Parts: sequence; C-alpha cells; structure tokens
Amino acid sequence: MDQIDNIGTICLNGREIASCEWRASFLGGKNGSILPIDITNQLRPGSNTVRFTLYNQNWSGPGGKYSYHFKLYKMTDKRGSKVLFERQGMRSDKNAGVRFDENYTFEK
Repeated sequence: MDQIDNIGTICLNGREIASCEWRASFLGGKNGSILPIDITNQLRPGSNTVRFTLYNQNWSGPGGKYSYHFKLYKMTDKRGSKVLFERQGMRSDKNAGVRFDENYTFEK
C-alpha cells in the first residue's frame, strides 16, 4: 500500500491487518506508504478475501485530493512474484467519504 491520501486500510477475511495515512513530512509522517506485509501465515484453507478501502478526509484549504495504490502479490520463488490484484488512482476531491472499496477473493 502506497500513495495513500488520506486513509487506507487492508482487511483479510474481515479483520484489519494494515492501515496507513498520509501525513505531512513536518508531522513526522511517511507520506502514505507501508512496507509489504507477508500474510501467508494468516491465510485459512480454502477461500480468502482481502478488502482494500480508501477514505478521503474533508479538506477546506487549497488543493484537496485522494490517491491510492493497493497491490497484492504472490511470491513465486525467491526472485519473482505474480501480481494478483493491483489498483491505483488519484482525483481532486475536497469531500469526505469512502473513495475506493474493493474485495479480492482467492483460494489458498
């Protein structure tokens, strides 16, 4: 998850496993990015669902936008990976609300 502005969350089988938000660098933020998370040990046998959500906060100043980049991939060996799901977007928007909400279901 990167390029998150304002708040991104990832849930696995209904349980939140990660979240991040954009913070200005002067507030000590990391500008809406987290390192990849290994979910292998959290998968259950059979069907698993990952939910990606982006929430935009209300903005009254100049500018105002939301952005996101969600990616789910499977390691194929020590050197490679296969992308299972990837979405990214950006748009000018000063209003609060959910701007992206999508599930990806796969078999373990």
